[in-house]
Amino acid sequence: MSIDPRSRRLRALNNRMSDRVLIKPARHRSDLHMPDSHTVAAYIIRALKNGITSAQLEAETGWSRSTVRVNLHKIAKKCGIGVVRRDELLYLVLPDGSEDAAGRPVRVINPEDAPARAAGGTQVDAVITL
Repeated sequence: MSIDPRSRRLRALNNRMSDRVLIKPARHRSDLHMPDSHTVAAYIIRALKNGITSAQLEAETGWSRSTVRVNLHKIAKKCGIGVVRRDELLYLVLPDGSEDAAGRPVRVINPEDAPARAAGGTQVDAVITL
């Protein structure tokens, strides 16, 4: 008894848009590496907190559908977050033990407080520490 190819295609299409985990999060919060707060990755993570559709991400970033999917996967794997789809909305999934995923703030040091360069002895204009 073989399965009809048409029913296989229909089942695959139904599964494609079903509610499911798209990307699994890291196992522990120590594996969570959040991006800087001013980056596109941080923006996408903030959007996932509230729930966003892939069409909205396409419109806001100007990326194509495939680029949105690829970058979403890259950001999730690099940061250690997960993504789940419920009712066509994409949501953020955090590892066990983490309550909130906020981007790292960027601190800019005043030029007077920056260390002098070793070779030339001149002051650095601005140092950004992460």
